[in-house]
Amino acid sequence: MAADFGADATGSDVAELLDACMRFSGGLGADAVLITVATASSGPLQVAGDLSRDRARIVVVGQVGMEVPRKLYYEKELSVLMSRSYGPGRYDRTYEEKGIDYPAGYVRWTENRNMAALVSLMAERKLDVRSLVTHEFPLDRALDAYNLIIKGDERYLGVLLTYTDRNSVPENRIALLDSCSEAGSQTRTKDTSVRVGVIGAGSFCTGVILPALNSIPGVTLQGVCSQGGLSARAAGERFKFAYCTSDADDILHDANNDCVVISTRPDSHARLICTAIQAGKHVFVEKPLAVNLEQLRQIRQVSLAHPSQMLMVGFNRRFAPFARAAKSFIKDRNGPLMAVYRVNAGSLPPNDWQHDLEQGSGRIIGECGHFVDTLCYFADGVPVQVFASSAGGKNQDRSENENAALTIRFTDGSVGTVLYTTDGSPSFSKERLELFADGSVAVIDDYRQIELCRAGSRRRRRSWLEQDKGHAAEIAAFIRAVRDGRPEVNPNEYFQTTLCTLLAVESMNSGQPRTVSVNLIEELPKEAEECLQ
Repeated sequence: MAADFGADATGSDVAELLDACMRFSGGLGADAVLITVATASSGPLQVAGDLSRDRARIVVVGQVGMEVPRKLYYEKELSVLMSRSYGPGRYDRTYEEKGIDYPAGYVRWTENRNMAALVSLMAERKLDVRSLVTHEFPLDRALDAYNLIIKGDERYLGVLLTYTDRNSVPENRIALLDSCSEAGSQTRTKDTSVRVGVIGAGSFCTGVILPALNSIPGVTLQGVCSQGGLSARAAGERFKFAYCTSDADDILHDANNDCVVISTRPDSHARLICTAIQAGKHVFVEKPLAVNLEQLRQIRQVSLAHPSQMLMVGFNRRFAPFARAAKSFIKDRNGPLMAVYRVNAGSLPPNDWQHDLEQGSGRIIGECGHFVDTLCYFADGVPVQVFASSAGGKNQDRSENENAALTIRFTDGSVGTVLYTTDGSPSFSKERLELFADGSVAVIDDYRQIELCRAGSRRRRRSWLEQDKGHAAEIAAFIRAVRDGRPEVNPNEYFQTTLCTLLAVESMNSGQPRTVSVNLIEELPKEAEECLQ
């Protein structure tokens, strides 16, 4: 086949190939060698070295063993390059997910331009791919096609799956149950059943949110959506949803949904929340509520315009059993509360999406809302001022603000500090909350142990079996709120908490404390707005 495609010489074994190469090059050897074989052996590197001339280039395309024969490669001063699939842009989130292209003057052949050139050559019939196809199977015989490859009983090169109707467009939505009006193991009743649509089917959603929803009587799991559709189908079949889809609009505009659970990346939250509320749905969204001030403004405006639609944010710590016990212990305090919340967050890989200020918003905005909300719960109020500083000092790059201290003053005069660090040992507990009020002390250690002290009395309780941060209780509270029409948490607290984290980042950059008021969402000084955005 290589000869038919225009190769000047071919060989079926190493000796034959080496002889052809030397004859063709006048005894010099190859200027460049492409290795496209797949094998665990490093033998192809030895063959490539034998084929090469002095100072030649060897490009490894296939997956091969990489034990380089040093003597041969040293004496010829050979260069070895690894070819990354598709070209420049591959594995670059900014390029592949955000569509920010490299200037052609600096990077002529990017992943996208390579693919465009390939498709163009195929369309113009200048690149013959048809002769590479050795087998064709209709789609309904796809298993036979895979068995052909797995068993290897026949020689094959290109195995093509064909569609009966080549003009058909695959549907985004796939029914998983016989009846899409009745989903899950629970039967819908007119008075108590709550029908839920879910957008986002990542590991947290499938490991925490969906099991919690599935355990609540009277909850009907209607539709589940993920961007690619595969994880939605897996989640849909596992938790018995009526249908799965890759189009969020199917969930947002489904008249059978009473509420929508949003568990996607933070940058999409505002758009999905606003659309869901405007479509008449109650909304539960994982933290953070918004990643910048403009998004927060949009959500607040839509929420105020649709007061009958409830909005709940996934700040779950206040629902934890130990948090409830500590709150009961200090509930009769007469003076302000002093609190310290230490978070040993752990580091993330440098290229993790949570570092991306657009997609993940950074860790202070993306995660610290949890701890600010918990302090609000114990202080019985909302933040009125925040001062924050990072270990690197003011004017540090926002993406590096991972080691910070936030000091927050609340409406009743209480003061809380969140110490958030990524530099601690992973073997140490992640979270510790200490509360001081009227001679009483309550300490929660990683939501596994609680200690209550007052007037010489000391009580300690430990959960030996599991850590409970309140996720299941939080989901149950949301479903109750949908049923009863009464939210357990004032939505204003979510806006105030989110604004506090946004202003904390601005405080770190300016070195100045910031006043936290929900009015700032509508009327913010221009200089502060520029800092936040």
